[in-house]
Amino acid sequence: MGEAHDLPVFGLHFGAFTGGGFAAETFTGSKRLKANGESLALQHFAPAHTDTDIYILFEKGNVIHMGDTFFNGFYPYIDSSRAGRSAGMIAAADKIWGWPVRTRRSFRGMAAGE
Repeated sequence: MGEAHDLPVFGLHFGAFTGGGFAAETFTGSKRLKANGESLALQHFAPAHTDTDIYILFEKGNVIHMGDTFFNGFYPYIDSSRAGRSAGMIAAADKIWGWPVRTRRSFRGMAAGE
């Protein structure tokens, strides 16, 4: 985050990150990568948690990483200050849950569908 960000619902404040390490490459829509013998398919979601949500499908391992578009056991946080939308969260879940992947992981490591 290049600018400060507040999450008042959680009482959190994050200062602007100035240490470098920002993405050298960005994409809209979709992108394919290869890393460590794995093929990765990256796809942008419509605004869900924020307007920059993506999922990553690890094709060889048959695993999907949904980031903050998947919350297990509690109501999802939709960051409307970053263009997040509840309809986008529902659309993200609808898109993914029908796929025959072995494991779905959230950012926090809580698994579902194993």
